[in-house]
Amino acid sequence: PADDWSYLVCWARCCTSAYLKMNAEEFLPYISSHASIDAFCAQEVDPMAKDADHLQIKALSTFFGVPVCVVYLDQSDGDVAAEHQEGGDADCLFPAVHLLYRPGHYDLIYPL
Repeated sequence: PADDWSYLVCWARCCTSAYLKMNAEEFLPYISSHASIDAFCAQEVDPMAKDADHLQIKALSTFFGVPVCVVYLDQSDGDVAAEHQEGGDADCLFPAVHLLYRPGHYDLIYPL
């Protein structure tokens, strides 16, 4: 059932929130709309009805050691979409997860 995914999403949110809090000094400079990492997590990471943003994706990717490649579809100049690689290292055994970013939304994509 569809509800089964909710448990996995909730668990991923808990992992993300914990990683952000344990590494607050690394992430705090990127948070301007909240007074603290705890406040950010309480309002942006922990609630199930919130979409993940770049900071949450970076934290989850780093926590699991899985690289993420974000392809930006944002009307930038040029014929090629901009890509940004996050996480992973030369010894990483996992293939990158590819995400397509359209302003305000991420989609999982499968590169050809």
